[in-house]
Amino acid sequence: MSVSYLGNVKVGLGETVKLIAAINLSPESFFVGSVVTKGEELEKKVLSSISEGASIIDLGGMSTAPYRKTFVSESVELDRILWALDAIKNLNIKSEISIDTQRNKIMEESLKKGASIINDISGLSDRRAAKIIKDYGASLILCAAGNAHGVSDPGGFVVNAINNSLNNALNAGIEPNKIIIDPAIGFFRNSLLPSHDWDAVVIANIEKIKRRVGFPMLVGVSRKSFIGFITKDEDPSKRLAGSLAAAAISVINGVDAIRTHDVAETAKAVKVAEYIRSKT
Repeated sequence: MSVSYLGNVKVGLGETVKLIAAINLSPESFFVGSVVTKGEELEKKVLSSISEGASIIDLGGMSTAPYRKTFVSESVELDRILWALDAIKNLNIKSEISIDTQRNKIMEESLKKGASIINDISGLSDRRAAKIIKDYGASLILCAAGNAHGVSDPGGFVVNAINNSLNNALNAGIEPNKIIIDPAIGFFRNSLLPSHDWDAVVIANIEKIKRRVGFPMLVGVSRKSFIGFITKDEDPSKRLAGSLAAAAISVINGVDAIRTHDVAETAKAVKVAEYIRSKT
């Protein structure tokens, strides 16, 4: 299994599980508790996330929850991201900054401002995205993407979807050791399986998916709807315990990085899971 770098953060075989703090700049986000729209709030959230164990700060200017109407214009998304990058720059932090976006203009302007990682949940759907990431020497969180209509094999679909996007990334010249994969928990909702079963199957088969793809893997399970279905908690603010369970299981099953809204709590769950994993 390979090792990759998200900026200067080493992820993969032999490394401790890395935590990525999800900070949403979009009021449309499904978890209101993750939204930051004021400067003091942002500074506090960034600094606390780092002190609690996050190696990477992931900023999102447009929510991508597939079951909500969250579309905003490119200019709105860009304004949100650039505002946050300017505010963070004044903090003089050394942590890596990731930008959660599908749009090439947002990518390029963010990389100019000092971001070092692009988190593209669309699997490089924007035709200019891969070249921009390559030209700036950025790292890439590459998600499985595609239409799962009629699909009954989540693991096989995720492997094929990631491989298709990987081909685009590698053909564009993005260095393999700057890529990690993400199976896109929560994004496939039209398969033959209920979405919560799809997500559960993927998490249960993380090690198999990693082995077939050959790259380190990140998962984002924090507060997501499959947890709400299992625990009967419709309100994302009540899904912390389920999120920690899903994160710990993901680590036991071989994941290399966790994207979370709750860094302090997730850090403890991950530490226990890593310890247990080390005894296998």
